[in-house]
Amino acid sequence: MAALLCHHMQQLRCNAQAITTLQEQDSVSLLEDKQVRLATAVFPTEALLNHSCRPNVFVSFKGKTLIVRAVSHIKTGEELLHSYGPHAGRMGRTERQAALLEQYFFSCRCDACQEEDNPDTVDIFSAYKCPTCSNAARLQDNRLVCTSLNCNPQEDTNDIKTTSKKIQDLFVKSSALLDEGHVQEAVSGLKQCLVLQWKILHPSNKDIARTHDALARCYATSGDCKKSVEHLKKSLSAVELQFGACSVELAHELHKLAQLQFNGQQVAECLDTIERALTIFGCHYGDHHPKSKELRAMKDCLIDVLA
Repeated sequence: MAALLCHHMQQLRCNAQAITTLQEQDSVSLLEDKQVRLATAVFPTEALLNHSCRPNVFVSFKGKTLIVRAVSHIKTGEELLHSYGPHAGRMGRTERQAALLEQYFFSCRCDACQEEDNPDTVDIFSAYKCPTCSNAARLQDNRLVCTSLNCNPQEDTNDIKTTSKKIQDLFVKSSALLDEGHVQEAVSGLKQCLVLQWKILHPSNKDIARTHDALARCYATSGDCKKSVEHLKKSLSAVELQFGACSVELAHELHKLAQLQFNGQQVAECLDTIERALTIFGCHYGDHHPKSKELRAMKDCLIDVLA
C-alpha cells in the first residue's frame, strides 16, 4: 500500500493539472485578477500533452470538466502544445528553464526557448533605452550593451542604476498613496515616474505599461473616465505586444477598458471593445466565462441606448 501511494504521489508531481478560477482583486476591476487554485486532479488524456512556453492550446474548466481549445492555427498533424505554467510572455527563458527542470525534470527546447537561446538577445519588455540610438539595450558587466551592432553607448551605468532605484521608490510610494486614498499625490508621483522611465527605459518595457495602468486606476478612482481610458489604452498596447493579439491577458485588459468606456458613456468605442474582448474570451473559454456574460449584458444595454 505504501509503495502504491508513493507511486501515485510521484505521478501527481508531473501529471496533475491545477483546477483554478479567477478571483477579482479590486472593485473597479483595474487590478489584475488573481488565479486561485481550487483543487488538483489528473486528466489522463490532457496529461499526454507536451509543454511549450508558447502554447497553441489553452486549458479551461467548466465545473469539473476540463476543456482544451486551440488558440492559434494548428496545421494537420501538428502537435498540440500546452503550457505547464512557465510562459514566454510572463517569464524570461532562464526563469522558465529553472522552473521546468525543478518540477518536471526536463530542459525545454520549444520554439520560444530556442529563439531566446542567443546570449546577445535582449528582452525588450525589460530592456533599457540606448541613449545613442534609442534601440533596446541591456546592462552587462557594468556597461550598457545595445542591440545595434554598430552602436557603442558610453552611458554611465551608475546613473542608470540610480534612476532605476528612483523609479522603483516612486512607484511603490505612489501605489501606497493611492491605496490610502491620496489620489492627486499618487498621480503626481506616477507622472514623475513616467518621465524618468521614458528617459532610460525602452518604450516596450513592461514597467512603463505598469505605470500607465496605475495612472488609469488613479483617474478611475477619481471619476475621470476619459483620462483613465487614455492611460489604459497605452498599457493595453504593451500587453498586446507582450502576450499577443489573441491572448487571454489582452482580453482581461479589454474588459477593463470596456468598463471605463461604458461608465464614460463612450458608446461606439465601448461596443468595439466589447466585440474584441468577447472574441478572445470565446477563443479561450467559450461562452461560459463570467466576464463574457458581463460584457454581453453591457452590450445589450448600449444597444438599447442607441435604439
